Amino acid sequence: MEGLIDNVENLEDASNKGHAIIERINEACLLEDNSEELWQSSGMYVKMHDLIRDLAIWITSPRSHEESKFLVRVRAELKVPPREEMWEEMQRISLMWNQIEELPIRPNCPMLVSLSLKNNLELKIIPSSFFELMPKLQILDLSYTAIQSLPMSLSLLVNLHALILKHYRSLVVLPPFGELKELEFIDLSYSAISNLPTGFGNLVKLKKLNLSSLDWLRRIAHNVISRLLNLEDLRLLKTCVNWASDAVSQEVSSATLGEAATLKRLTTFKITIPDIDCLEHDVFHRCWPSLRKFTFYIGSDNWFSDKLCCEKSVQIYGCDHFPHGSKVMIEHAEALGFEKCSGLTRVSQVAGNSKNLRQLHIHDFTGMNCVIDWRDVGDGALQRLEMLYLDQLLNLKTPFEGAVPQRSLQNLRSIEVSICGKLRCLFSSSVIEHLELLEELKVRSCYEMEEIVEGDMLPDNAFPGLRELRLERLYNLTRIISSTASAFMSLQKMEVYRCPLLKKLPFCTSIQMIKGQSEWWDAMEWEDEHNKYAKSSDLQVRHLQLHMFLQVRDFFAGAFAVYLEPWHLLESETFGQEIIQQTGITFESQFQ
Repeated sequence: MEGLIDNVENLEDASNKGHAIIERINEACLLEDNSEELWQSSGMYVKMHDLIRDLAIWITSPRSHEESKFLVRVRAELKVPPREEMWEEMQRISLMWNQIEELPIRPNCPMLVSLSLKNNLELKIIPSSFFELMPKLQILDLSYTAIQSLPMSLSLLVNLHALILKHYRSLVVLPPFGELKELEFIDLSYSAISNLPTGFGNLVKLKKLNLSSLDWLRRIAHNVISRLLNLEDLRLLKTCVNWASDAVSQEVSSATLGEAATLKRLTTFKITIPDIDCLEHDVFHRCWPSLRKFTFYIGSDNWFSDKLCCEKSVQIYGCDHFPHGSKVMIEHAEALGFEKCSGLTRVSQVAGNSKNLRQLHIHDFTGMNCVIDWRDVGDGALQRLEMLYLDQLLNLKTPFEGAVPQRSLQNLRSIEVSICGKLRCLFSSSVIEHLELLEELKVRSCYEMEEIVEGDMLPDNAFPGLRELRLERLYNLTRIISSTASAFMSLQKMEVYRCPLLKKLPFCTSIQMIKGQSEWWDAMEWEDEHNKYAKSSDLQVRHLQLHMFLQVRDFFAGAFAVYLEPWHLLESETFGQEIIQQTGITFESQFQ
C-alpha cells in the first residue's frame, strides 16, 4: 500500500491504517464476493474484481486521456515480459503469477517506484545490469521465484524501502546491503541463505526484518542486530541460530539473545531458541514493557501447537529443566505449549505464577500425573485461563489436584482432552463449581474413563454455560454425570461416538442436536420405552443425526423435527413421505 499509508509513527499504526483502508474498500463493494472470507481466514489476501482494478488503474493516470503509469499483467500466462520500451514511463509494474523465464538486460526505468515479479516460478536468473537504471525504485518483490543469486546492481537501489525475497528456496547468494540505507522492510524467510549479506548492520532505518525458516542460517555476527536501532518487528521463527551466551559472545563473535533486548523500539519479537540454556538469565528484561506481540519456540524440534493463537505465546519442546529466564518468559505469556518435557511432572511447577495465561496446550508426556497442583499456584494466578488442551498424557490421573483457589478457572471456556489412557474421571465435584463459563467440552480416546464428573453430591445447575459436548472412543464410560444432578441447562449440541457402555443421557431441555451411532441409540435406556425421550414434550430437539441406522421408524416422536443423515440409507422417497404423514415431521427438501 505504498503511497496510501503515510504520516504514521510506527508499524502498528501503519497496520491499523491499512486494515481500515481494506475495510472501507470492502464496505464499498469493490472487492470480489469471497474477499472478506479470504481476508478473515488468512489475514493476508483480498481480491479486487478485474473491472474495478482496471478502472482504478485508469484513474491513477495523471490525466485520463493519457496512458496509465501502471503496467499490470497479473495471471496473464506470460512467458516473456512486456516489451522493454513499455517499461520506460512506468511508475509501477506488476507481473505477478506468470511463467516469465527471462528479463530485459538493462531496462531504462527512471520513474519506476514499485516492481513485483512475485510467483514467476520459472524465473531463475536476473541479468547483472538489470537494476542499473532504476534510481527511484522503492518496492521490490521477487518472492516465490527460482532465482539463485541477486546481481551486484541491487546495491545501486539506494532509495529502496522494501525488499521481499520470501520463499526464495533457491536463493543462496546476496550482494552487499551496505548502501541500501533507506531499507525499512526486509523479508528473507524460507530462502536458502547461510549468512546475512555484508553491510547488514548499516541498515539503521530498518523497521521490520523477517528471517524465519532459514534452514541454513546457523550464525549471526555479533553486534549486527543491536545496530538496527529502529527495528520494531523481528522474526526468526524456525531458524535455528546458535545463539551465544553473553559470557562467551566476544570470543566466538556470534550474536547473543541479549542484543535484541537493546532494541528500544521493538514491539514484535518471534524467535526459535534451540538451546534453553541460553535463558539462564532474564535476557529480555528490558523488552517486556514494550513487547506487544511475541512468540518464543524453545527446543530443537519443530513441533508447535496450531491451537495457540494469542499474541504472546511460549512453546517448549523436549526440555528437562527450566532456567530462570524461561520461567520469566512463561510468566509473561498468554499462551503456553509443552511437549515431551521429561523434567516436568506438572505444569504448575513452572506456570504457577502466570497471571496472564489464557491458553494452555500439553502434548505427549509420560511422566505427568497431574497438570495443575493448586498448592503450586500463587495468588491471582490462572484466573484468565480460557482454553485447556490435554493430549497424549499417557499416565495422567487427574487434571487438577487440591483445593481450587477462589476465582481460578473462572474464565475457562473450552476443554479438550484426548488419549489420556489412565484418566478415569475428568472432574471432581469441587472443580465443576468453578466452571460456570465453560462452553465446550470434548473428550476423546481416554479408554479407561468411567465418568466425566465424579460423585453424586454435586452443586445445583452444574455446567450452566456448556453449549457443546463431544464424547468419542470412551469404551468404559458409563455415565456423564449423576442422574440426580441438575446440569447442562444450556446444552445445545451433543455428539457421542463409540461409547458402548453409556446407556443414559442427562435430561436437557435446551438441546437442539444429538449426533451418534444408531447402535448406541438403540441400546439407550429410557424411562418410557415407547418414547425415546420420556419428556419429549419438554425437549426442543431440532436435529437427530444417526449414522448407520437400520430401523428409522423407531427414532421418531411426533414432537420432534428430525434431520436424518446420510440420505442414501433411506429406502425410497415414498418411505419418507409415509413418515411425514404418520408423524407430522417436516423434512428437508430431499424428501419433498
